[in-house]
Amino acid sequence: MKIVKMIPAILIMLLLSGCMGTEPNDIAYVVAMGFDEGNDNNYKITIQFAKPTQISGGASEEGGKGGDIVENVTVEAPNIYSGINVANNIVSKKFSLSHAKIMVFSKEIAQKGLNDILETLVRSYEIRPDMYLAVSVDGAEKYLNEIKPVIEVNPAKYYQLTYEKDGSVGIPENNVMNFYFCQNRLYRDGVLPLAGIMSESQSDSSSSQNSSGGEESNESTEKESEKQKSIPVNDEEFEYNMKNYIAGEVAIMEKNKSESMGMAIFQENKMIGIMGGIDSEIYNILNGDYKYAYISFFSEKSPDIPITVKLQQRKKPKIKVDTKNKKIKIKLYLESDLYSLPANYITEYDVTSFEKESKKYIEDACKKFIDKTINEYHADILGFITKAKKSFATYNKFTENDWSSTFSDYEIEINTEFYVRHSGMTMREDNTK
Repeated sequence: MKIVKMIPAILIMLLLSGCMGTEPNDIAYVVAMGFDEGNDNNYKITIQFAKPTQISGGASEEGGKGGDIVENVTVEAPNIYSGINVANNIVSKKFSLSHAKIMVFSKEIAQKGLNDILETLVRSYEIRPDMYLAVSVDGAEKYLNEIKPVIEVNPAKYYQLTYEKDGSVGIPENNVMNFYFCQNRLYRDGVLPLAGIMSESQSDSSSSQNSSGGEESNESTEKESEKQKSIPVNDEEFEYNMKNYIAGEVAIMEKNKSESMGMAIFQENKMIGIMGGIDSEIYNILNGDYKYAYISFFSEKSPDIPITVKLQQRKKPKIKVDTKNKKIKIKLYLESDLYSLPANYITEYDVTSFEKESKKYIEDACKKFIDKTINEYHADILGFITKAKKSFATYNKFTENDWSSTFSDYEIEINTEFYVRHSGMTMREDNTK
């Protein structure tokens, strides 16, 4: 009897059911957006969307076609969704932000402030909180126009691999959620990766190599030579003899001219400065986001040839802030595998001595980095403030301490545990005697 009574209800449900949403084939999925300065206080918004037929091969079933997998549309609008509305009238399909992987801001936009854009990002139900953010030193539109993935067919995967891969120690890790929390300086000051494109001189040089069988024009070679000479070479013992690149300075493949290197420093929502790739490595070590990388160390036993190791972080650093004595104590945990030694030192090289040298070099590099961020930029990008707040019973007592004005007076103490796990055919000192 109960089944008979349910039949009318089931029939009504079947009659009312249907496809009320948007068909997948009618949607254009946005993978990246860029913001530059526009006219009349508007943004120039670049919308990069995937071309599914090129990714899958379409009717030809030939697979992806590299640089043809994305298309860009640029419009002017006062905010994100106004720009999407305008762009919807240009492209036949409806744009969706549900798969957007990255948002890029020009240097000028970042310096003016990102508050209004961030408010939209965190309130939108479409945009994911783990979407990446970056600052382009060459302009957002210019950067996105040069995105031509050579190996990765999926454009969303391209951005994920670029900004998340374990070996990318030259840029900081960040996303919408983490950066939004940094807008309140009671948490920490924020950082974003720097994005850039290969310079014209590098592009001309690469083109001439491809077209003339390795012959370069003298003019392009001279321009590139002068540009490379102007990039500072790190003469510190950590990453010895390496250049402290920022995005746009690294020579790369001609077809895909985009690159990511270095970081932008923010206070609240405004960019106040930029730092290079080596600085980003040190930041990741101090912040506990360091995965692994191949690092060059200076050695007194081989002053002309750096020692190369594969550096890894065993666990997060321990940071203690002593507000009474005004001291910041940092404990780092690092280990490495020895990868190269000068031939003259293989039989006589002492690993224990190298560990002591490297430990000191790491600590010196970290102290100089912290000193620069605190005294030059007056920024707390490592979140010392969150540790300092624990020393106060109430929020009012903490604010009375005026941390933002006094934290530059704190003494920095860094202690590093650094070991060489696999040293190969090398000698270790016998300290048991």
